[in-house]
Amino acid sequence: MKVSIQFKNAEEFQQLLERAATLVEQLQETLQRINEFEPKFNIDTKRIAKNLEKRLIDSTSQYHKYLHTNNQREQAFNDLVTYICKQCQEHGFTLRELEKIPSLVKKFYYDNAIPYRDKRD
Repeated sequence: MKVSIQFKNAEEFQQLLERAATLVEQLQETLQRINEFEPKFNIDTKRIAKNLEKRLIDSTSQYHKYLHTNNQREQAFNDLVTYICKQCQEHGFTLRELEKIPSLVKKFYYDNAIPYRDKRD
């Protein structure tokens, strides 16, 4: 079963991981009780717990990779803003001139974009 969840922030994800860890512990305890009272059932609690733990670790690892990528992207954006502001300051651009940048970037993009061509064309 694959589930895709997006988190608003790292704190929300951390809370979810802590809750998942608690649930894994509760499941381990419950499975141990089942084995104690009903030994005729052949339940491999260690394997189940290990599998759940591995999935939890994998989820944590994937989220940390997501955060790292997101942080790199955010840092690149911040660097771009800093560069633009320094250039404006260096060349004496006013705030009014700076506010024209989005429309100029959009125009440049559309003027220089390469249109998509289907392979069949």
